[in-house]
Amino acid sequence: MAVTGSPLSLSTAAQSVTGADLKVTVTADRTRAGALPRRLPVTVDGVRGTLTTRPGTKTSLTLTVPATGQTGVRDVDASVGRQARLRTTTKVVEPYTVTGRPDIRRNGAGLTVRLTNNDPERALAPAPVGWRVGPWTGTIADPGPVPAGKSFERTVELPSGAQQFTSYAYSVTTGDATESGSLSLSPVEPAADTTLAPVDLDSRGSG
Repeated sequence: MAVTGSPLSLSTAAQSVTGADLKVTVTADRTRAGALPRRLPVTVDGVRGTLTTRPGTKTSLTLTVPATGQTGVRDVDASVGRQARLRTTTKVVEPYTVTGRPDIRRNGAGLTVRLTNNDPERALAPAPVGWRVGPWTGTIADPGPVPAGKSFERTVELPSGAQQFTSYAYSVTTGDATESGSLSLSPVEPAADTTLAPVDLDSRGSG
């Protein structure tokens, strides 16, 4: 996100991740009327530099500020020259997340595991992904490198003993990321599709 002023602006990535340094850019626009000193001292969250300006052009200075370990909205403040004060924000999230969702097929069920790399700059070399659904467990040993900002997805087959219309406790874990809860292997049938086995409500109880 960028905060603009005339003729100075401050920008950084809209999303960043915990544990990674943050690049912040200060830009001086001298293509319009207005005067700026040739050299401007810049301080961004305690990191100092000097921005050189030139008439008729835009010039920029990028500084790297230390990482944060807190998720949420991070304010980034800069002082430029003697009086200019600029602020921008970035949304800080975990470096990667993992999720598990039920996958219902006509002849079985599975668990779709999705590993998302939230880092906009660096690829992720994840640890193996462990999963559990009810009494069944397994490991995806080779999720492979996940490019910056991309996801890895794989569906694992559940044993034939996994019952439809039944909820199971589940968890998926890799490194510091984990998700757990309850999932249901209840199929959703498209309208006019009659290939799924009918449900006998009398045998299951109607309320």
